[in-house]
Amino acid sequence: MKKKWITLIGTGLTIASLSFASPSQTTSNPPTPTPVLAAQKTDTALSKAKKAVRTLENEQTHEALGVAKDRLKDVKSSKERKKLKKRIDKVHELIEQKDLATQLIKNLEDAVQTLKGDETRSNLDAANAKLKIATDRIAELQKEIDSSKTNIEKKEQAQKAIQEAEAAVKALEADHSSAKLDDANKKVSAITDTSKKAELQKRVDAVKADVEKKKTEEATAAVANLEANQSRDNISDAQNKVNALTDESQKAALSTRITAVSNAISAHEAQEAAAQAAAQAAATAQQDQDTTTVYITATGSRYHFDPHCRGLNRSNSTTPTTLSDAIAKGFTRCKFE
Repeated sequence: MKKKWITLIGTGLTIASLSFASPSQTTSNPPTPTPVLAAQKTDTALSKAKKAVRTLENEQTHEALGVAKDRLKDVKSSKERKKLKKRIDKVHELIEQKDLATQLIKNLEDAVQTLKGDETRSNLDAANAKLKIATDRIAELQKEIDSSKTNIEKKEQAQKAIQEAEAAVKALEADHSSAKLDDANKKVSAITDTSKKAELQKRVDAVKADVEKKKTEEATAAVANLEANQSRDNISDAQNKVNALTDESQKAALSTRITAVSNAISAHEAQEAAAQAAAQAAATAQQDQDTTTVYITATGSRYHFDPHCRGLNRSNSTTPTTLSDAIAKGFTRCKFE
């Protein structure tokens, strides 16, 4: 009910009159849910559904199955609903198998009880028939169990392979040694999960790239050192580091530089050898001159190796001396010798 103030014209007085609002005016509309409330409701529904599915997986009963299916209806996300439904269907199948097995056992027990109460051929045949059905079903279930066991073992092996590969890659990232690299490559290759394998291989490749970069830097520095300090020892060091590279273009370029230095060293060594040989020859010649006896005359200008040389026929006397002394005094070799 509303108060309505009415002013009487000409009197200056104001009085109140009462009026009743219509139902449409007094009844307020229900509040529109806000996006936050809607999201909270969605999260609650999903949480309840997940809890119901976990209970179903633990209890594996018809009651838990019904609750899980009811909760699933409230889940808005099609992706989450699909994942939960897959889990529900799996347990549902197990429940049906248990029900079937229970019914088979009950049928067999009933047939055996009937046989014990009335041991006739027909009851015996009926009990054997029920036993065969149960036995066949048990064999089928055993196959399914064995298949599941194989799948579980494969999953466990796959998970173990992933764990070992992750540990090997982590060890490689801490220690960029060849042994760790080989171990990581081997363990990653054993993974069957393609996405996980690609992820770990990417990390291995990153380490390999870093190792190759460092090797290239070391090889380049070794070659530069060889060019600055040209020795056979430095050739071996540079060549070993270049040989460790896997980039063939880098290896070829650095090997060309090593070959150029090697050729220069060889040429230098040849020059030194020739100089040494010449020096040795000169020393030998000098030694020969110092020890070789020749003959000269007081009036002649030639030296003679043979004291009976015909160039001495007109000389009254000869004087023996060393070849070097004769040459030093200006004597030249006899033309007859």
